[in-house]
Amino acid sequence: MATIELNDVNMIYGTGSAQVQVLHEVGFAADAGSLNLIVGPSNSGKSTFLTIAGGLLTPTSGTVLIDGTPYQARSAKQRGACGHFFGPPFC
Repeated sequence: MATIELNDVNMIYGTGSAQVQVLHEVGFAADAGSLNLIVGPSNSGKSTFLTIAGGLLTPTSGTVLIDGTPYQARSAKQRGACGHFFGPPFC
């Protein structure tokens, strides 16, 4: 079982004719300690993907699993165990 999994994740911003689908049925899995790169051109949804994977944004549809448990079903204490770092890119 992967440490983090995204299954059929979709993210749609806006409504009606202004609707934009940023992510379309995205699937991803990563094991603890693995190195994974998220690459793509500008405006391809990388930041949205990472924000959803980190639990800071709820997808329009699909599931995010942490150790096999849906992120939203985790207790506040368990959700607090997920860390986030916001800072400038490094080289």
